[in-house]
Amino acid sequence: MAIITPWGKSDHQKSVCRGINWYATPRHGGLSIAKGFAEKNLSVQALSRAIQFGNAYWYEEDELWGIPAYELYDICCIIEEKDKEKYTKAYLLESIGRYHPEYALSVKENKLEKYIPMPALVIGQKIVLDTGAEYAIIENAKSGYIVTDKSNIRYRLKESQVKRIKKILFDEKTIWENKLLS
Repeated sequence: MAIITPWGKSDHQKSVCRGINWYATPRHGGLSIAKGFAEKNLSVQALSRAIQFGNAYWYEEDELWGIPAYELYDICCIIEEKDKEKYTKAYLLESIGRYHPEYALSVKENKLEKYIPMPALVIGQKIVLDTGAEYAIIENAKSGYIVTDKSNIRYRLKESQVKRIKKILFDEKTIWENKLLS
């Protein structure tokens, strides 16, 4: 079955293991890794180099495929058994280093970072922003979060505001509380 990839409609697909597939299009192709699997098993550095498209991270076949192949080498073999002798971890890292030297340096210095998802906002959560403003999440509607301040004035947060709040909650340097209101 043909699917739409970041490079167009696929004309060939090969399953590597659950959640990982190679796709080819008439012009290009690459590796697709399911979002959940990728976020659980790949570093922040690997995720940041992918194309996020649909519910997957995509690594194009020329320069990027080696990054997840390197990181998943012992978990799920992206490389076919017949090619394992050539594509060792050392070879992959050397190859990656030609196009992404900063990634290769992170590997060599053992500085790959584990992906940690942003915290979810939940109803009843009290948020104290770095500005000192206090809000409480009172509703999570399809159209966005609704919050109230100390004066019980209701506000609908825009998506950009929700992203900012999540970033603030995630940032350890910011003053915040995460407790249920009584």
